[in-house]
Amino acid sequence: MIALPYKLRRKLTVIYLLIILPVYVGLAVAFMLSFGERLPFLLELILYIFFGLIWIVPMKFIAKGVGKEEPNET
Repeated sequence: MIALPYKLRRKLTVIYLLIILPVYVGLAVAFMLSFGERLPFLLELILYIFFGLIWIVPMKFIAKGVGKEEPNET
């Protein structure tokens, strides 16, 4: 995988948290509401767990090390 520069990762993290994540939540809610009535409990639980965890996959690679001090590039 390509190593992204620190400043680019910081910008992508902010974009992801402020734009992409709310859109993702809206799409997940729209998907769950598209069934009309409630799904069986176990299926609904599995879907909520899936939607609650899948957003972490791209975020894990983008935000790695962003909360730390900027590394000195020499």
